[in-house]
Amino acid sequence: MRIGSASSSNPSATAAIDEVTSQIDQQLPDGADWLVVFPSVGYDIDEVASTIAARSPGVPIHGATSCLGVMTETGFCSDQGTGLGVFAISDPDGDYGVAAVEIGDNPEAAAEEAVLTAIAKAGRHGEPPALVWLSGVPGAEERLITGIHNTIGSHVPVAGGSSAAFNAE
Repeated sequence: MRIGSASSSNPSATAAIDEVTSQIDQQLPDGADWLVVFPSVGYDIDEVASTIAARSPGVPIHGATSCLGVMTETGFCSDQGTGLGVFAISDPDGDYGVAAVEIGDNPEAAAEEAVLTAIAKAGRHGEPPALVWLSGVPGAEERLITGIHNTIGSHVPVAGGSSAAFNAE
């Protein structure tokens, strides 16, 4: 398994994606098997999602917004509240699945649906994942975690945080 990260504060979503995908390509010459993309809220999220998906066909992408920028191992990336970061994993032996669902009035049920959909997309029906990465809307996090635990057990680690999530898949 190899890990890469990249960031850009370019105000153009397409240019920022071009910059980060170029950086990731240099770090992971065999390509990424899973991407986590965090644009600040000032970007056009539909443009970010469609551009990153076009640059990374077939790669599961977990996307969620950040407030005013992103952190990487090189520090905080933001220019006047604009920053986009990517965390990438190259792991040809791994199986990755992503899903996004409307939370509605029942966060526990939404979490169950999202987890089971992501497991199915990873091709691991009936198997608990090694990790769940969660980006939930503020205020629903604890109920989402309860739904995850009710679905796959409390022994699976859950990482992530609050966001106005998007899913590029």
